[in-house]
Amino acid sequence: AYVNSKGGHANIGVIAVSLEDDGTKDSYYSDIKQLIADGNEIWNHGYYHNASAAAAAGYSAEFYGGTYDEQKEQLDKANALLQEKCGCTLIAFGAPGNRTDNTTKQVLAATPQIKATYFGPGGVDGVTDLSNSMVFEQSGTVDGTWKTWLVYKSFVAAYEEAAAKNPDYIVMQSHPLMWGSDENSIHFKIFKDQIDYMLSRGARFMTANEYLETIK
Repeated sequence: AYVNSKGGHANIGVIAVSLEDDGTKDSYYSDIKQLIADGNEIWNHGYYHNASAAAAAGYSAEFYGGTYDEQKEQLDKANALLQEKCGCTLIAFGAPGNRTDNTTKQVLAATPQIKATYFGPGGVDGVTDLSNSMVFEQSGTVDGTWKTWLVYKSFVAAYEEAAAKNPDYIVMQSHPLMWGSDENSIHFKIFKDQIDYMLSRGARFMTANEYLETIK
């Protein structure tokens, strides 16, 4: 919402299993539809994002290490579920853990719906891989749980490094549910400072589809 209030748009990865209908998801579907109505873009972040859950469903792996049929089925199932529940046609994909292999390249080549990948395998005709990244948040294990947190000084240094590497675009991957989304939290305040800093440096926040339009 803060990015939108500043005239920008965000890209939000959805793990498709979270959309499976158990009779309690109507408000969740509505929230996603509202994000889209506000100009944001939803992207495919895999079906399970959990190796154990994928194994329980009969898959040997998610993307990295999975067979062609396994990878294609999970990609297509996620795309179809987002279309069914939220009415959105996804054009971007980012694998769980950013882990892909040569089989993923074959799957993407056979899925013309996908036009962009985040940290993907690259080298797929018709698919732009967006991989100029920066360290937007710090991460590590805290009390046995993987956590992320924001450090403003580290962010500024990472932003300037990424901007110097490729000034055309920067992909900033963040996990706000791991640092809290409460507007009164210190993390959200730092997040707003980060957005304001990038705007002061001339950054524009756009969806993957919007970016692809600029490089046609």
